[in-house]
Amino acid sequence: EDVSQTFSDKPGYKDTLKKRVIFYKQNLIEKLTRDDAVILLPTLPHTAPKIDQPLAAAEIHKMITLTCFSSLMGLPQVQMPLVETLEKHPLGLSLMGIPQSDTTLLSCAVDMEKHQTA
Repeated sequence: EDVSQTFSDKPGYKDTLKKRVIFYKQNLIEKLTRDDAVILLPTLPHTAPKIDQPLAAAEIHKMITLTCFSSLMGLPQVQMPLVETLEKHPLGLSLMGIPQSDTTLLSCAVDMEKHQTA
């Protein structure tokens, strides 16, 4: 049974979801603004797949889970490679900030990259 369909078909589901996203976005922006902070998240829950690797729907869903926050909440996000595993697979890091913090996020990414190669 497709559980997502079960929940999304319930009356008021989309309105409730929209209200929650607005609440979380406002709460997150308030905290980030007060603390002048940036959120760091892994880009994926695992290493990046190979370019020619076919992916199942469940795998694509896992990949989207961590990258959709910023899109859903209208927040800027920068993704960058963090490290490479022994098997030469990249692990990525996402930096997310408040609205209009694009320049700050890019500066953070550049600074992190400089320290990483130093």
